[in-house]
Amino acid sequence: MKKRIVLLAVFLSLILACEAYGQGYENKADIYLDFNEEIQKCPYESIVTFKDPKEEGIQFNLCGKALLMFLYEARVDTLSIENLKKVPFVKTTDVKNLVAMWRKDNHQSLMDYYDGVYPYFNKNMMFNTFLVETEEDKIIIYPVVWRYENAID
Repeated sequence: MKKRIVLLAVFLSLILACEAYGQGYENKADIYLDFNEEIQKCPYESIVTFKDPKEEGIQFNLCGKALLMFLYEARVDTLSIENLKKVPFVKTTDVKNLVAMWRKDNHQSLMDYYDGVYPYFNKNMMFNTFLVETEEDKIIIYPVVWRYENAID
């Protein structure tokens, strides 16, 4: 009987340890990109489609700087135009620096979490990205994902 209890305890401990190890590392920062400002400076305005509906969602092209996808399963948030001043915008040119800072800030905790092996992380794993589009009396906030993050450079 004692042997069964010990075996059951060991078995449950292994199951709990495996489930805990399978949990992903979660330390994401929120970044907000201003859609109107990003496309305003585009020299290819006449040939680029900035907002392109696709089968899985809306693809946003920030003039070659970023391809972002709003998936239809996500929810759009609409706020009053007065709230625009409260949104901390980031430019797409600054995202590269934010990636480097995120890697530097999280390097040790990632090494500890993954037992000394530094894992692959892309922008979708580092950031919760939101694209903000301004209309006449409201702002629309799209939760988006970065496209082609697993492609080889």
